[in-house]
Amino acid sequence: MNAIILQCRPNSLFHFGKIALDENTSLDDTSTYLHSDTLFSAIINTASKISNKSAVDELVDAFKEDKIKISSGFYCLEIAQKYIYFLPKPYSYNTLANAENQKAIRKIKFISKRVWEEGILPKDWDIQCITIQNKFLLHKEELGLNISKAEMQKLNIYRINSLPKVKVHKRITTDALYYQTSLQLANNIIEQKNGQKVPVNVHFYFLADADANASYFTLFFDALRLLADGGIGGERMVGCGHFLGVDMDTLELKTETETETETEPKPTPASYYATLSLSNPKTTELPNYLCYDIVTRGGRPTIKDGVLKRVKMIAEGAITKEKVSGQIPSISVTQNPFLRNGKSFCIPIHSNLIPKSNEA
Repeated sequence: MNAIILQCRPNSLFHFGKIALDENTSLDDTSTYLHSDTLFSAIINTASKISNKSAVDELVDAFKEDKIKISSGFYCLEIAQKYIYFLPKPYSYNTLANAENQKAIRKIKFISKRVWEEGILPKDWDIQCITIQNKFLLHKEELGLNISKAEMQKLNIYRINSLPKVKVHKRITTDALYYQTSLQLANNIIEQKNGQKVPVNVHFYFLADADANASYFTLFFDALRLLADGGIGGERMVGCGHFLGVDMDTLELKTETETETETEPKPTPASYYATLSLSNPKTTELPNYLCYDIVTRGGRPTIKDGVLKRVKMIAEGAITKEKVSGQIPSISVTQNPFLRNGKSFCIPIHSNLIPKSNEA
């Protein structure tokens, strides 16, 4: 798999839309990361500006046929030209919680690549792991910095800003006041015990599984590069959504799905997976989902095509018994195409993270 890093400046602002009651409250809230359907729409819309219809259709078909798979966009930390990747916490962690630690477990939203690979259980978090903002969990050895506990507590990933604004061009001034909520990435400079100051930069990244030699991949990657200038998400005209450029890294997940024993020294192939993207499952795939959450996507108003349909999606971090594919539903209310990417990006989970109710 390739990790495609969207390199961001410190203090960069983003607005990732969520379902709202009406147009007046559409900017009141923001998602805290980049969902796969938003990323897909941005790529396809950008591709349509730089290429012909047949090439864009080929790219869309590549997504539909699983020739290109993308995850949602999550956070990574850059420290001394090394990346630390965070993944969505699998929902099975909530089934492993007891009355004493359930609240702390549910606060965690993302776990690092190493925590995922080793399947570190909540009972060992205090011993092996550290947390950032009570939302991000990583192994103590991953950060690679010799810092004090006080410096560690200064480390942040993001914050949410909500500012009051007024619609100055509105004819009727009633309800002209509204709030614009943005996600702001942190600007970290951490001082080590030897006095050396080290920047810890925050970026977004997503995973992509595709044939880099295929014709559609060139258009896919060209569109990504142009997104750096055009931006991604909402409120781009007021400075949100822009990033510096695109970097690519190889990401290998080494997850054991069974504990090694003397009689069986090698782990068996994975039979349980977690999703790293929004999923719109086919009817036949629904029995494979074991624990998950559901979100509503779509529904935004358009100038020419009215209000688009809403669609239910299964959120990132869902646990499945088998690899699932998902689908790309249409949310159009006219003949003009509007698509939502509900294709599933699945990776194996450690045997420790298989939901208790489904263990053999």
